[in-house]
Amino acid sequence: MKKGFIHLMCIVLIFAVLTPLSATAQQPEVSFKMEGEEITFIKDTDEESIYRIKENGKTIEYHEKVKENKNKTTIHVKVYEVQDGKKNLIDNFKNELITVSDTVFIFTDDTGNAHSLNLNNDKKFEKIDADVILREPGFSTLGVRYVTKSGGSLVADTRYRIFSDGSSEAIMAGENPYYKNTRKKNSNFIDFTHYADGLKSDELDLITFGIAGFADDLIKALRGGKLLSWSLIKKIVGTAVKVGPFGAALTLFSYGKNYTKAQKAYRAI
Repeated sequence: MKKGFIHLMCIVLIFAVLTPLSATAQQPEVSFKMEGEEITFIKDTDEESIYRIKENGKTIEYHEKVKENKNKTTIHVKVYEVQDGKKNLIDNFKNELITVSDTVFIFTDDTGNAHSLNLNNDKKFEKIDADVILREPGFSTLGVRYVTKSGGSLVADTRYRIFSDGSSEAIMAGENPYYKNTRKKNSNFIDFTHYADGLKSDELDLITFGIAGFADDLIKALRGGKLLSWSLIKKIVGTAVKVGPFGAALTLFSYGKNYTKAQKAYRAI
């Protein structure tokens, strides 16, 4: 995880100086490594974005078209799986965003639910050591079992605990049930811990950009199960982040993907 954090921060530092918010402004096609996957921007303008994400042997291509009408932005998204040079449409949805101010937005997802997004969210955000917080009373070395490892995100309340007897617990706010008991070698639990730790790593980057408070609103919007589009993230970040907007957008996009993947892994446990 630390290696991924360093790699992303290098991207951030380079693009903070060299690149405007659109990824392909300097060259026709550009790729980035992002938490176990590769994202390649084929086209990235204010009106349209086309990009591919490679993960677990699959290539998924996103086509996003942006329409502006005063303070309302509508983004139509088509998602394709690419196999042997052929594209198969697997999803089709839209994001709508109303700009209230440079830092306040109202996002409407594809189910019609509206969410307030505030980049200046004043919710207290602290760098807390999850290992300390999650070692709760009642799991001491004098008992039957004790916590040997814990981690994840306290902001998103997406976290886990592993116990000395090989059992484990996954915790995710907004899901039913709120926590699940399993074994530490459960493959879905292992995936869940990876994405939960990825959330915490991204949160450290968000602190760097000064928009860490936005993470709470972003998670609430993501609980519907749909990933926020790249074009929507660009729109939000472009109005508020003046230094390194591309790096900030990429971090928020990574944060959203880690959350939706953690959600999928949690439901599979």
